[in-house]
Parts: sequence; structure tokens; C-alpha cells
Amino acid sequence: MIQLLVGFGVFKVVDSRHPEYKKGDLVWGYTEWEEYTLLSMPRLTAYVGLHDVCFPKKGEYAYISAASGAVGQLLGQFAKSAGCYIV
Repeated sequence: MIQLLVGFGVFKVVDSRHPEYKKGDLVWGYTEWEEYTLLSMPRLTAYVGLHDVCFPKKGEYAYISAASGAVGQLLGQFAKSAGCYIV
């Protein structure tokens, strides 16, 4: 099984149906390094839950009750990258 390298990157949008992203936009963040990618359901759920519902601030605590699951482990990574302490 091939595992993709994961890391920080800057990306150029080649196509999008999302109202906030249009072709040619540059975006950044942690992702799998591949030629093309789609935002998976667990990744989207964790990201939207953290940034569009919780609005984390650096130094706050993030309690994740199910960090062993697909969404929870991503939520922990996103919260840590936002400067939160993870519980």
C-alpha cells in the first residue's frame, strides 16, 4: 500500500464549486502531497467543526473525547496547529 507524504504546502486551485474558492486561488495548510486531492468527509467535518463552530484561539484548551476516530484525530491536529492545548 502506498502512503502519501503529509506536510505543509501552498496550493493552486485548479477547479472548485465552493463559493469561497475560485480557479487560480492560492491556499495553504497541511495536506497529503499529491498532484490532486479532494477534501475527505472526516477532514471536512473536523475542519468545519473547529473553525466554523468553535473558533479556537491560541492558548485555549481543546477537549477531544474520541481522538482515536477518523474525525477526532484530525480535530486534534487542527486544534494543535491553531495553538490550542489538547486534552
